[in-house]
Amino acid sequence: NNTIIAIVLWVLLACYAGGLTFSMSMYNMVGFSPFQAWFLIPGCCGFFIVTLFPYCIRRVGAANLFMGVVGTEIVESIVYDYAVYQEFSTSRLIGGILVCLGSLSFA
Repeated sequence: NNTIIAIVLWVLLACYAGGLTFSMSMYNMVGFSPFQAWFLIPGCCGFFIVTLFPYCIRRVGAANLFMGVVGTEIVESIVYDYAVYQEFSTSRLIGGILVCLGSLSFA
């Protein structure tokens, strides 16, 4: 497996170049931060998407499902922009409304 080979090579390189000091300097240079619980959110969302999409496609159809996903992403981006940057984009709001109307037309 290529992953095992890469890990072995990384460990050998780290040991050869100075052990833990090299490893920690690479850790800091790349800019990794310590693990936080919210790091699990994207993985959980991906897990549910992969797990539930086949079931949902059978129930509501592919077009409605993907229109719903796009509409949800637009709503989330509006909320995120407002929460983080204190900006409200009317173009995104109009786009979200159009996506929702388009989704209703397929229903």
